[in-house]
Amino acid sequence: MHAFALTACTQRVRAQHRAASAVTSPQRTSLAQRSACAAARRVCRMPRAVATPARPQAASPGRSVSPLDVALFVPNVICYARAALLLGVCASAAVPVRAAALYVVCFALDGVDGFAARSLHQSSSFGAFLDVAVDNAGRALMWALSGAPAAAVAFFPALEGLALAATHARAGAAWKSVGFAAAPASVAWLMQRGFRTPQGAVLVAGLHFLPLALFLHHSGAAAAVQHTPAWRALLALLVLGRALALCAEVWVLAAHTGMMLRADAAERSVTTS
Repeated sequence: MHAFALTACTQRVRAQHRAASAVTSPQRTSLAQRSACAAARRVCRMPRAVATPARPQAASPGRSVSPLDVALFVPNVICYARAALLLGVCASAAVPVRAAALYVVCFALDGVDGFAARSLHQSSSFGAFLDVAVDNAGRALMWALSGAPAAAVAFFPALEGLALAATHARAGAAWKSVGFAAAPASVAWLMQRGFRTPQGAVLVAGLHFLPLALFLHHSGAAAAVQHTPAWRALLALLVLGRALALCAEVWVLAAHTGMMLRADAAERSVTTS
């Protein structure tokens, strides 16, 4: 193949040289020869590039992923460990400091499973739902131990469960971004960068730690500090954070209810037309 290409190039160079020799002016002859040689060199290089076939890359054999594989993803296993810690919280209710420590560890692992999902490329819809479900179960348990009025103990876990169902029905694993795409400015402000803002930090703190603070207050574990200005300021900050979360939850439920009503009305309109 290369020999054929070189022969063709040589013949073309000679033809260009004979054509250039026919010009009477020496200057034109020199320019024509240089131009012909440059064109011939370009032509000669082309067959070599084409003649070298690209080696086919071996396709990596695919491996099917079973539902059990997804269930055993590392971030999901961390969620199972968090659920086990909640059982420890329940069993340690009579020892408030131990129960509080287990609850804080469970909350800290909430960030670890998200990091593992991103680092290991093991994000899944099941994992996203499991993560929030364990969060809700932990807060519901802490509300039950908090000594708060029965109305609050029933209201907040129920509201969080409904918000979980609504956000995952609307957007699944992308509930932090897609689920709030059409939110008003005030709610979008709370959800900026997935709670990685000062207002988001206050919201998350109130959501997770207000029932814990009430539990420590009710059990007497915070007796040494519960009358200090710092403790009262902390409680006020946590109440503010829970109020911000309440605003977002109310919008989620209202938006999801409106979406269902519009979908039902559109379906009825198509059916009756």
